[in-house]
Amino acid sequence: MLIPVAAEHLLWKWKAYNVVCGFVKLDEHSIGEHTSCTLGKYLEEIKRSNPSHELIAKVYEPHKKGSYTFERSHPSSE
Repeated sequence: MLIPVAAEHLLWKWKAYNVVCGFVKLDEHSIGEHTSCTLGKYLEEIKRSNPSHELIAKVYEPHKKGSYTFERSHPSSE
């Protein structure tokens, strides 16, 4: 499970990098919520079943904040 999740996030980071550098324009609808990616879905599942899980404390909030921060700092350029 971790390899597809890591690959998906590396791809997302690459896309974010290209937007920040101005190589591509951002479509705000393509970002989605922090729960739309595989990692977000996995974290939501763990959070529901065991809210005190160590992974939630270490990864959930940074993942949520990262998605929100990128979305807010790069509004649609249409």
